[in-house]
Amino acid sequence: MNFCKECGSKLQDGARFCRECGTEVAKTSTSITNSSKTNTSTTNTRTTAQQSRVSSPKKKSLKWPMVAGVALIIIVAGIIIYKMNDTETASNPADEENNNEVTTETQTETNENPEVVEEEPQSVTSEQFQELFPDWQMIKQEKVNFEESNYPILVMGKKGSSDFGKVKLTVMDYNNQEKQWESVWETEEFEADPYLDVDSFLGDMFLLNPEGQNGALIVFNLLHSGNSGMYSTTAIQIDNQGIGTNKWTGYGTSMEVDNSTVIVYEKGETHITLQDGNVAVEEITRSDLEVTSDSTIVKFILDNHGLIVPTGDKEIYVELGEEISFVPADDITKQLFDDGEIAIYTNLWNNDSPVNTSNANRLPGGNTVEFTEETTVEFILEYYDGANFGLDGPPVTFIVHVGDGKAVDENTSAAITTRFQVGDSLTDLIDHYGEPSFDDYYNGGRLVFFEDDGYFIDGNELVYGFYITSSDYTIFNGQVGMTGNELNEALPVTTEPYFDDVYSQEYVYQYNIDDYKIHFYAKEENGPTYSATIIKMNY
Repeated sequence: MNFCKECGSKLQDGARFCRECGTEVAKTSTSITNSSKTNTSTTNTRTTAQQSRVSSPKKKSLKWPMVAGVALIIIVAGIIIYKMNDTETASNPADEENNNEVTTETQTETNENPEVVEEEPQSVTSEQFQELFPDWQMIKQEKVNFEESNYPILVMGKKGSSDFGKVKLTVMDYNNQEKQWESVWETEEFEADPYLDVDSFLGDMFLLNPEGQNGALIVFNLLHSGNSGMYSTTAIQIDNQGIGTNKWTGYGTSMEVDNSTVIVYEKGETHITLQDGNVAVEEITRSDLEVTSDSTIVKFILDNHGLIVPTGDKEIYVELGEEISFVPADDITKQLFDDGEIAIYTNLWNNDSPVNTSNANRLPGGNTVEFTEETTVEFILEYYDGANFGLDGPPVTFIVHVGDGKAVDENTSAAITTRFQVGDSLTDLIDHYGEPSFDDYYNGGRLVFFEDDGYFIDGNELVYGFYITSSDYTIFNGQVGMTGNELNEALPVTTEPYFDDVYSQEYVYQYNIDDYKIHFYAKEENGPTYSATIIKMNY
Protein backbone atom coordinates (compact mmCIF):
# COMPACT_ATOMS: atom_id res chain seq x y z
CA MET A 1 0.00 0.00 0.00
CA ASN A 2 1.34 3.49 -1.00
CA PHE A 3 1.13 6.80 0.91
CA CYS A 4 1.65 10.35 -0.13
CA LYS A 5 5.17 11.45 0.70
CA GLU A 6 3.98 15.04 1.28
CA CYS A 7 0.94 14.70 3.54
CA GLY A 8 1.00 10.96 4.39
CA SER A 9 -2.49 10.24 3.00
CA LYS A 10 -3.36 6.84 1.57
CA LEU A 11 -2.97 6.67 -2.20
CA GLN A 12 -5.15 4.65 -4.51
CA ASP A 13 -3.43 2.16 -6.72
CA GLY A 14 -2.30 3.79 -9.97
CA ALA A 15 -3.05 7.35 -8.85
CA ARG A 16 -0.77 10.07 -10.23
CA PHE A 17 -1.76 12.77 -7.74
CA CYS A 18 -2.64 12.76 -4.06
CA ARG A 19 -6.35 13.40 -3.56
CA GLU A 20 -5.67 15.30 -0.31
CA CYS A 21 -2.84 17.70 -1.11
CA GLY A 22 -2.51 17.42 -4.95
CA THR A 23 1.08 16.38 -4.94
CA GLU A 24 2.19 14.36 -7.93
CA VAL A 25 2.92 10.78 -7.02
CA ALA A 26 6.53 9.98 -7.82
CA LYS A 27 7.41 6.75 -9.43
CA THR A 28 9.92 6.20 -6.71
CA SER A 29 7.21 6.14 -4.00
CA THR A 30 7.43 2.99 -1.94
CA SER A 31 5.90 1.57 1.20
CA ILE A 32 7.46 2.62 4.54
CA THR A 33 9.28 -0.49 5.52
CA ASN A 34 12.22 0.62 7.63
CA SER A 35 13.87 3.69 8.89
CA SER A 36 16.59 3.91 6.25
CA LYS A 37 14.21 3.59 3.31
CA THR A 38 11.85 6.08 4.87
CA ASN A 39 14.56 8.71 5.17
CA THR A 40 15.62 8.29 1.52
CA SER A 41 12.08 8.34 0.21
CA THR A 42 11.24 11.40 2.21
CA THR A 43 14.17 13.28 0.71
CA ASN A 44 13.22 12.29 -2.81
CA THR A 45 9.59 13.08 -2.28
CA ARG A 46 10.37 16.55 -0.95
CA THR A 47 12.50 17.23 -4.05
CA THR A 48 9.74 16.02 -6.37
CA ALA A 49 7.17 18.07 -4.52
CA GLN A 50 9.24 21.21 -4.83
CA GLN A 51 9.54 20.65 -8.60
CA SER A 52 5.84 20.01 -8.90
CA ARG A 53 4.98 23.28 -7.08
CA VAL A 54 7.11 25.23 -9.60
CA SER A 55 5.77 23.61 -12.77
CA SER A 56 2.10 23.25 -11.78
CA PRO A 57 0.66 26.46 -10.23
CA LYS A 58 -2.97 25.18 -10.38
CA LYS A 59 -2.13 22.30 -8.10
CA LYS A 60 -0.65 24.77 -5.61
CA SER A 61 -3.97 26.50 -5.11
CA LEU A 62 -5.55 23.17 -4.15
CA LYS A 63 -2.89 22.24 -1.52
CA TRP A 64 -3.56 24.82 1.25
CA PRO A 65 -7.24 24.08 1.81
CA MET A 66 -6.36 20.45 2.00
CA VAL A 67 -3.56 21.16 4.52
CA ALA A 68 -5.94 23.26 6.60
CA GLY A 69 -8.45 20.45 6.51
CA VAL A 70 -5.87 17.94 7.66
CA ALA A 71 -4.86 20.27 10.49
CA LEU A 72 -8.49 20.67 11.51
CA ILE A 73 -8.93 16.91 11.51
CA ILE A 74 -5.83 16.52 13.72
CA ILE A 75 -7.08 19.17 16.19
CA VAL A 76 -10.55 17.59 16.39
CA ALA A 77 -8.97 14.17 16.87
CA GLY A 78 -6.82 15.57 19.68
CA ILE A 79 -9.86 17.04 21.42
CA ILE A 80 -11.73 13.74 21.11
CA ILE A 81 -8.78 11.81 22.55
CA TYR A 82 -8.48 14.32 25.45
CA LYS A 83 -12.19 14.00 26.21
CA MET A 84 -11.95 10.23 26.12
CA ASN A 85 -9.04 10.28 28.57
CA ASP A 86 -10.86 12.73 30.86
CA THR A 87 -14.00 10.54 30.81
CA GLU A 88 -11.93 7.46 31.58
CA THR A 89 -10.29 9.22 34.52
CA ALA A 90 -13.63 10.38 35.89
CA SER A 91 -15.05 6.87 35.52
CA ASN A 92 -12.25 5.49 37.77
CA PRO A 93 -12.77 6.97 41.26
CA ALA A 94 -9.80 5.09 42.67
CA ASP A 95 -7.46 6.75 40.19
CA GLU A 96 -9.10 10.10 40.87
CA GLU A 97 -8.62 9.63 44.63
CA ASN A 98 -4.98 8.72 44.10
CA ASN A 99 -4.52 11.75 41.87
CA ASN A 100 -6.15 13.95 44.47
CA GLU A 101 -3.92 12.52 47.17
CA VAL A 102 -0.84 13.28 45.13
CA THR A 103 -2.12 16.78 44.42
CA THR A 104 -2.99 17.38 48.07
CA GLU A 105 0.37 16.13 49.26
CA THR A 106 2.10 18.35 46.74
CA GLN A 107 0.08 21.37 47.82
CA THR A 108 0.69 20.58 51.49
CA GLU A 109 4.41 20.30 50.95
CA THR A 110 4.32 23.59 49.10
CA ASN A 111 2.10 25.55 51.51
CA GLU A 112 2.97 24.24 55.01
CA ASN A 113 5.26 26.17 57.34
CA PRO A 114 8.87 25.36 56.50
CA GLU A 115 9.66 25.16 60.25
CA VAL A 116 9.77 21.52 61.24
CA VAL A 117 8.95 20.53 64.84
CA GLU A 118 12.11 19.48 66.62
CA GLU A 119 12.50 15.91 67.65
CA GLU A 120 13.35 15.35 71.28
CA PRO A 121 17.09 15.92 71.51
CA GLN A 122 19.50 13.40 72.85
CA SER A 123 21.06 13.98 76.23
CA VAL A 124 24.21 16.03 76.46
CA THR A 125 27.07 13.58 76.89
CA SER A 126 29.84 14.02 79.42
CA GLU A 127 32.31 14.70 76.62
CA GLN A 128 30.08 17.38 75.07
CA PHE A 129 29.52 18.93 78.50
CA GLN A 130 33.23 19.12 79.23
CA GLU A 131 33.87 20.83 75.91
CA LEU A 132 31.34 23.53 76.78
CA PHE A 133 32.08 23.86 80.52
CA PRO A 134 35.61 22.57 81.11
CA ASP A 135 35.83 23.89 84.71
CA TRP A 136 32.52 22.43 85.88
CA GLN A 137 31.12 19.04 86.82
CA MET A 138 27.66 17.98 85.65
CA ILE A 139 25.51 17.03 88.66
CA LYS A 140 22.09 16.45 87.07
CA GLN A 141 20.37 16.59 83.69
CA GLU A 142 16.63 17.02 83.09
CA LYS A 143 14.55 17.89 80.01
CA VAL A 144 11.65 20.23 79.34
CA ASN A 145 9.36 19.61 76.38
CA PHE A 146 7.22 22.17 74.61
CA GLU A 147 5.08 21.90 71.50
CA GLU A 148 7.83 23.16 69.21
CA SER A 149 11.02 22.95 71.28
CA ASN A 150 12.86 20.67 73.67
CA TYR A 151 15.62 21.73 76.02
CA PRO A 152 17.92 19.79 78.33
CA ILE A 153 18.46 21.45 81.72
CA LEU A 154 21.91 20.92 83.22
CA VAL A 155 22.86 21.43 86.85
CA MET A 156 26.58 21.81 87.39
CA GLY A 157 28.92 22.58 90.22
CA LYS A 158 32.55 23.22 90.92
CA LYS A 159 34.87 23.51 93.85
CA GLY A 160 36.56 26.81 94.50
CA SER A 161 38.86 27.46 97.38
CA SER A 162 38.14 25.93 100.77
CA ASP A 163 35.82 28.85 101.45
CA PHE A 164 33.17 28.27 98.81
CA GLY A 165 31.60 26.09 96.15
CA LYS A 166 29.48 27.12 93.16
CA VAL A 167 26.37 25.78 91.45
CA LYS A 168 24.54 27.02 88.36
CA LEU A 169 21.91 25.83 85.88
CA THR A 170 21.93 26.16 82.10
CA VAL A 171 19.33 25.59 79.39
CA MET A 172 20.79 23.84 76.32
CA ASP A 173 19.67 23.67 72.69
CA TYR A 174 21.06 21.78 69.72
CA ASN A 175 22.14 23.86 66.71
CA ASN A 176 21.22 21.75 63.66
CA GLN A 177 23.26 23.91 61.28
CA GLU A 178 26.42 23.88 63.35
CA LYS A 179 25.77 20.34 64.61
CA GLN A 180 26.61 21.24 68.20
CA TRP A 181 25.06 22.08 71.57
CA GLU A 182 24.67 25.69 72.67
CA SER A 183 23.81 27.32 75.99
CA VAL A 184 20.55 29.28 75.61
CA TRP A 185 20.36 30.67 79.15
CA GLU A 186 22.29 30.37 82.41
CA THR A 187 21.53 31.23 86.02
CA GLU A 188 23.74 33.15 88.32
CA GLU A 189 26.25 31.19 90.37
CA PHE A 190 24.75 30.02 93.65
CA GLU A 191 26.91 29.48 96.70
CA ALA A 192 27.29 25.87 97.78
CA ASP A 193 28.61 24.26 100.93
CA PRO A 194 32.40 23.92 100.56
CA TYR A 195 32.54 20.95 102.93
CA LEU A 196 30.42 18.75 100.67
CA ASP A 197 31.42 16.89 97.53
CA VAL A 198 30.25 18.47 94.29
CA ASP A 199 27.83 15.58 93.75
CA SER A 200 26.19 16.48 97.08
CA PHE A 201 25.75 20.21 96.39
CA LEU A 202 22.23 19.69 95.02
CA GLY A 203 19.49 18.52 97.39
CA ASP A 204 15.93 18.13 96.13
CA MET A 205 14.97 19.23 92.62
CA PHE A 206 11.46 19.22 91.18
CA LEU A 207 10.60 19.88 87.51
CA LEU A 208 6.98 20.68 86.60
CA ASN A 209 6.44 20.62 82.83
CA PRO A 210 2.78 19.78 82.08
CA GLU A 211 1.98 18.81 78.50
CA GLY A 212 0.55 21.64 76.42
CA GLN A 213 1.81 24.48 78.63
CA ASN A 214 4.22 27.10 77.38
CA GLY A 215 6.17 27.18 80.61
CA ALA A 216 8.01 24.95 83.05
CA LEU A 217 8.88 25.29 86.74
CA ILE A 218 12.12 24.18 88.37
CA VAL A 219 12.52 24.32 92.16
CA PHE A 220 15.75 23.12 93.77
CA ASN A 221 17.62 23.54 97.01
CA LEU A 222 21.30 23.46 97.87
CA LEU A 223 22.30 21.45 100.90
CA HIS A 224 24.32 22.80 103.79
CA SER A 225 26.27 20.76 106.27
CA GLY A 226 25.75 21.09 110.00
CA ASN A 227 22.58 20.65 112.02
CA SER A 228 20.74 23.85 111.12
CA GLY A 229 18.52 21.94 108.70
CA MET A 230 18.18 25.00 106.44
CA TYR A 231 18.69 24.89 102.68
CA SER A 232 18.83 27.75 100.17
CA THR A 233 15.96 27.26 97.74
CA THR A 234 15.33 28.76 94.29
CA ALA A 235 12.35 28.63 91.93
CA ILE A 236 12.88 29.30 88.19
CA GLN A 237 10.34 29.60 85.38
CA ILE A 238 11.44 28.40 81.90
CA ASP A 239 9.52 29.67 78.85
CA ASN A 240 9.17 27.93 75.47
CA GLN A 241 12.19 29.81 74.15
CA GLY A 242 14.37 28.29 76.84
CA ILE A 243 14.76 31.54 78.77
CA GLY A 244 14.57 31.34 82.56
CA THR A 245 13.32 33.84 85.15
CA ASN A 246 14.02 33.62 88.87
CA LYS A 247 10.64 33.68 90.65
CA TRP A 248 11.57 33.05 94.28
CA THR A 249 14.64 32.61 96.46
CA GLY A 250 14.53 31.73 100.13
CA TYR A 251 15.30 29.02 102.65
CA GLY A 252 13.58 25.76 103.35
CA THR A 253 13.90 22.69 105.52
CA SER A 254 12.20 20.40 103.02
CA MET A 255 9.80 20.48 100.08
CA GLU A 256 7.32 18.29 98.26
CA VAL A 257 5.08 18.33 95.17
CA ASP A 258 1.28 18.45 95.39
CA ASN A 259 -0.26 18.32 91.88
CA SER A 260 0.95 21.51 90.12
CA THR A 261 2.37 23.06 93.30
CA VAL A 262 5.75 22.75 94.97
CA ILE A 263 5.50 23.34 98.74
CA VAL A 264 8.60 24.64 100.52
CA TYR A 265 8.57 24.27 104.29
CA GLU A 266 10.44 26.84 106.38
CA LYS A 267 8.82 28.43 109.46
CA GLY A 268 5.60 28.67 107.42
CA GLU A 269 5.00 27.39 103.90
CA THR A 270 5.71 28.78 100.45
CA HIS A 271 3.43 27.44 97.68
CA ILE A 272 4.95 27.79 94.19
CA THR A 273 2.37 26.96 91.52
CA LEU A 274 2.56 26.57 87.73
CA GLN A 275 -0.70 27.52 85.99
CA ASP A 276 -1.08 28.21 82.25
CA GLY A 277 2.66 28.51 81.89
CA ASN A 278 2.97 31.17 84.61
CA VAL A 279 4.40 30.83 88.11
CA ALA A 280 2.59 32.17 91.19
CA VAL A 281 4.09 32.32 94.70
CA GLU A 282 2.03 32.31 97.91
CA GLU A 283 3.67 32.58 101.32
CA ILE A 284 1.73 31.36 104.38
CA THR A 285 3.00 32.51 107.76
CA ARG A 286 3.73 30.03 110.51
CA SER A 287 0.83 31.01 112.74
CA ASP A 288 -1.64 31.02 109.83
CA LEU A 289 -1.01 27.44 108.78
CA GLU A 290 -4.11 25.28 108.71
CA VAL A 291 -4.81 23.43 111.94
CA THR A 292 -6.85 20.24 111.76
CA SER A 293 -10.02 19.92 113.79
CA ASP A 294 -8.48 17.08 115.83
CA SER A 295 -5.43 19.06 116.87
CA THR A 296 -5.12 20.29 120.47
CA ILE A 297 -4.31 24.00 120.43
CA VAL A 298 -1.77 25.25 122.96
CA LYS A 299 -1.45 29.04 123.22
CA PHE A 300 1.49 31.10 124.39
CA ILE A 301 2.41 34.73 124.89
CA LEU A 302 5.50 36.89 125.42
CA ASP A 303 5.38 38.26 128.96
CA ASN A 304 6.84 41.50 130.32
CA HIS A 305 10.12 39.76 131.22
CA GLY A 306 10.84 38.55 127.70
CA LEU A 307 9.79 34.99 128.52
CA ILE A 308 7.40 32.85 126.46
CA VAL A 309 4.73 31.46 128.80
CA PRO A 310 1.53 29.41 128.29
CA THR A 311 -1.80 31.15 128.53
CA GLY A 312 -3.30 27.88 129.77
CA ASP A 313 -1.84 24.81 131.41
CA LYS A 314 1.82 23.96 131.15
CA GLU A 315 1.24 20.20 131.11
CA ILE A 316 -0.91 18.75 128.36
CA TYR A 317 -2.32 15.23 127.98
CA VAL A 318 -3.01 13.81 124.54
CA GLU A 319 -3.81 10.41 123.12
CA LEU A 320 -1.45 8.45 120.93
CA GLY A 321 -1.68 9.70 117.34
CA GLU A 322 -3.03 13.12 118.31
CA GLU A 323 -1.48 16.45 117.36
CA ILE A 324 -0.81 19.69 119.18
CA SER A 325 -0.63 23.05 117.44
CA PHE A 326 1.26 26.06 118.81
CA VAL A 327 -0.69 29.29 118.34
CA PRO A 328 0.39 32.74 119.62
CA ALA A 329 -2.24 34.43 121.79
CA ASP A 330 -1.77 38.08 120.74
CA ASP A 331 -0.65 40.12 117.73
CA ILE A 332 2.79 41.02 119.08
CA THR A 333 3.66 37.40 119.81
CA LYS A 334 2.21 36.37 116.44
CA GLN A 335 4.43 38.80 114.55
CA LEU A 336 7.55 37.61 116.36
CA PHE A 337 6.60 33.99 115.80
CA ASP A 338 5.99 34.50 112.05
CA ASP A 339 9.25 36.45 111.65
CA GLY A 340 11.23 33.60 113.16
CA GLU A 341 12.12 35.54 116.31
CA ILE A 342 10.51 32.85 118.47
CA ALA A 343 11.92 29.35 118.08
CA ILE A 344 10.52 26.00 119.22
CA TYR A 345 12.89 23.38 120.67
CA THR A 346 11.90 19.85 121.64
CA ASN A 347 13.38 16.57 122.81
CA LEU A 348 10.85 14.67 120.70
CA TRP A 349 13.66 12.83 118.90
CA ASN A 350 15.73 12.11 122.00
CA ASN A 351 13.35 12.36 124.94
CA ASP A 352 15.67 10.37 127.16
CA SER A 353 17.51 13.66 127.67
CA PRO A 354 16.09 17.04 128.80
CA VAL A 355 15.38 19.52 126.03
CA ASN A 356 17.94 22.25 125.32
CA THR A 357 18.19 25.08 122.80
CA SER A 358 20.63 23.51 120.34
CA ASN A 359 19.92 23.46 116.61
CA ALA A 360 19.58 19.69 116.73
CA ASN A 361 16.47 20.13 118.90
CA ARG A 362 14.91 23.00 116.95
CA LEU A 363 11.57 22.50 115.23
CA PRO A 364 12.48 24.35 112.01
CA GLY A 365 9.06 24.93 110.52
CA GLY A 366 5.35 24.50 110.95
CA ASN A 367 3.34 24.81 114.13
CA THR A 368 1.94 21.29 114.54
CA VAL A 369 3.52 18.18 116.07
CA GLU A 370 2.09 14.66 115.84
CA PHE A 371 2.92 12.02 118.44
CA THR A 372 3.34 8.45 117.27
CA GLU A 373 4.49 6.75 120.47
CA GLU A 374 3.63 6.91 124.14
CA THR A 375 6.11 9.19 125.84
CA THR A 376 6.57 12.53 127.59
CA VAL A 377 7.91 15.36 125.45
CA GLU A 378 9.24 18.75 126.49
CA PHE A 379 9.07 21.98 124.51
CA ILE A 380 10.95 25.24 125.01
CA LEU A 381 9.71 28.35 123.20
CA GLU A 382 12.42 30.98 123.19
CA TYR A 383 12.36 34.62 122.14
CA TYR A 384 15.85 35.34 120.85
CA ASP A 385 15.99 38.92 122.12
CA GLY A 386 14.21 38.11 125.36
CA ALA A 387 15.46 37.28 128.83
CA ASN A 388 19.04 35.98 129.14
CA PHE A 389 19.15 32.72 131.05
CA GLY A 390 22.83 32.01 130.50
CA LEU A 391 24.06 28.51 129.76
CA ASP A 392 21.04 26.90 131.36
CA GLY A 393 18.70 28.37 128.76
CA PRO A 394 15.04 29.28 129.31
CA PRO A 395 12.77 26.98 131.32
CA VAL A 396 10.54 24.35 129.69
CA THR A 397 7.40 26.01 128.29
CA PHE A 398 5.19 22.93 127.74
CA ILE A 399 5.23 19.30 128.81
CA VAL A 400 3.14 16.93 126.70
CA HIS A 401 2.13 13.52 128.06
CA VAL A 402 1.29 11.10 125.25
CA GLY A 403 -0.81 8.11 126.23
CA ASP A 404 -4.50 7.64 126.87
CA GLY A 405 -5.13 11.38 127.19
CA LYS A 406 -5.71 11.17 130.94
CA ALA A 407 -3.72 12.93 133.61
CA VAL A 408 -1.16 10.95 135.53
CA ASP A 409 -0.41 13.60 138.13
CA GLU A 410 -3.46 14.17 140.30
CA ASN A 411 -1.93 17.17 142.04
CA THR A 412 -1.57 19.36 138.97
CA SER A 413 -4.12 21.54 137.23
CA ALA A 414 -2.96 20.15 133.88
CA ALA A 415 -5.12 17.13 134.65
CA ILE A 416 -8.09 18.98 133.11
CA THR A 417 -8.07 17.50 129.62
CA THR A 418 -10.40 19.38 127.31
CA ARG A 419 -10.16 20.10 123.62
CA PHE A 420 -9.40 23.75 124.32
CA GLN A 421 -7.69 25.43 127.25
CA VAL A 422 -8.25 28.51 129.38
CA GLY A 423 -7.27 31.57 127.36
CA ASP A 424 -8.31 30.20 123.98
CA SER A 425 -10.54 32.51 121.96
CA LEU A 426 -14.14 32.07 120.90
CA THR A 427 -12.95 32.45 117.31
CA ASP A 428 -10.77 29.35 117.73
CA LEU A 429 -13.74 27.42 119.07
CA ILE A 430 -15.96 28.37 116.14
CA ASP A 431 -13.18 27.54 113.67
CA HIS A 432 -12.98 24.09 115.22
CA TYR A 433 -16.62 23.21 115.97
CA GLY A 434 -18.60 25.54 113.72
CA GLU A 435 -21.48 27.66 114.99
CA PRO A 436 -22.54 26.98 118.61
CA SER A 437 -25.81 25.26 119.47
CA PHE A 438 -26.21 27.42 122.60
CA ASP A 439 -24.88 30.89 123.41
CA ASP A 440 -26.46 32.49 126.47
CA TYR A 441 -25.95 33.24 130.16
CA TYR A 442 -25.79 30.36 132.64
CA ASN A 443 -25.09 30.56 136.40
CA GLY A 444 -23.97 34.17 136.08
CA GLY A 445 -21.68 33.72 133.09
CA ARG A 446 -21.83 33.42 129.33
CA LEU A 447 -21.91 29.79 128.22
CA VAL A 448 -21.25 28.77 124.62
CA PHE A 449 -22.07 25.17 123.80
CA PHE A 450 -20.82 23.05 120.88
CA GLU A 451 -22.15 19.52 120.53
CA ASP A 452 -21.13 17.93 123.90
CA ASP A 453 -18.57 20.59 124.87
CA GLY A 454 -19.38 23.84 126.62
CA TYR A 455 -17.11 26.81 127.40
CA PHE A 456 -17.53 29.84 129.64
CA ILE A 457 -16.49 32.99 127.78
CA ASP A 458 -15.36 36.26 129.40
CA GLY A 459 -15.81 39.84 128.16
CA ASN A 460 -12.76 39.51 125.89
CA GLU A 461 -14.28 36.40 124.30
CA LEU A 462 -11.67 34.13 125.89
CA VAL A 463 -12.27 30.82 127.63
CA TYR A 464 -12.20 30.91 131.43
CA GLY A 465 -14.14 27.73 132.25
CA PHE A 466 -15.78 24.57 130.98
CA TYR A 467 -19.14 22.76 130.98
CA ILE A 468 -18.45 19.04 130.52
CA THR A 469 -20.97 16.29 129.73
CA SER A 470 -18.60 13.74 128.18
CA SER A 471 -16.78 11.03 130.12
CA ASP A 472 -13.90 11.32 127.62
CA TYR A 473 -12.39 14.24 129.57
CA THR A 474 -10.61 13.97 132.90
CA ILE A 475 -10.79 16.52 135.72
CA PHE A 476 -8.00 15.80 138.16
CA ASN A 477 -8.52 12.09 137.49
CA GLY A 478 -12.29 12.45 137.94
CA GLN A 479 -14.77 11.91 135.14
CA VAL A 480 -18.41 12.63 134.44
CA GLY A 481 -20.32 9.43 135.12
CA MET A 482 -18.59 8.65 138.40
CA THR A 483 -20.60 8.57 141.62
CA GLY A 484 -19.77 10.83 144.55
CA ASN A 485 -17.85 8.08 146.31
CA GLU A 486 -15.80 7.35 143.18
CA LEU A 487 -14.99 11.05 142.76
CA ASN A 488 -13.79 11.32 146.36
CA GLU A 489 -11.45 8.40 145.74
CA ALA A 490 -10.11 9.79 142.45
CA LEU A 491 -9.71 13.47 143.32
CA PRO A 492 -7.02 14.82 145.64
CA VAL A 493 -9.68 16.24 148.01
CA THR A 494 -13.07 14.97 149.25
CA THR A 495 -16.43 16.61 149.75
CA GLU A 496 -20.02 15.92 150.80
CA PRO A 497 -22.89 16.52 148.36
CA TYR A 498 -25.56 19.14 148.86
CA PHE A 499 -28.92 19.58 147.23
CA ASP A 500 -29.24 22.74 145.10
CA ASP A 501 -32.89 23.73 145.46
CA VAL A 502 -32.36 27.22 143.94
CA TYR A 503 -30.91 26.58 140.51
CA SER A 504 -30.44 22.98 139.41
CA GLN A 505 -32.68 21.01 141.78
CA GLU A 506 -29.92 18.40 141.81
CA TYR A 507 -27.20 17.02 144.04
CA VAL A 508 -23.91 18.87 143.71
CA TYR A 509 -20.35 17.77 144.56
CA GLN A 510 -18.13 20.83 144.86
CA TYR A 511 -14.31 20.73 144.84
CA ASN A 512 -11.74 23.51 145.03
CA ILE A 513 -8.44 22.34 143.57
CA ASP A 514 -5.58 24.71 142.83
CA ASP A 515 -7.21 27.74 141.16
CA TYR A 516 -10.27 25.86 139.93
CA LYS A 517 -13.80 25.61 141.33
CA ILE A 518 -15.34 22.34 140.21
CA HIS A 519 -18.98 21.18 140.45
CA PHE A 520 -20.25 17.69 139.57
CA TYR A 521 -24.04 17.23 139.18
CA ALA A 522 -26.14 14.11 139.89
CA LYS A 523 -29.85 13.36 139.80
CA GLU A 524 -29.64 11.22 142.93
CA GLU A 525 -27.49 11.38 146.03
CA ASN A 526 -24.39 9.31 145.42
CA GLY A 527 -25.80 8.47 141.98
CA PRO A 528 -23.77 8.77 138.80
CA THR A 529 -22.92 12.33 137.78
CA TYR A 530 -24.00 13.53 134.33
CA SER A 531 -22.23 16.91 134.00
CA ALA A 532 -19.58 19.14 135.52
CA THR A 533 -18.55 22.81 135.46
CA ILE A 534 -14.98 24.03 135.96
CA ILE A 535 -14.27 27.72 136.53
CA LYS A 536 -10.77 29.23 136.61
CA MET A 537 -10.59 31.48 139.69
CA ASN A 538 -8.69 34.79 139.79
CA TYR A 539 -8.68 34.84 136.00
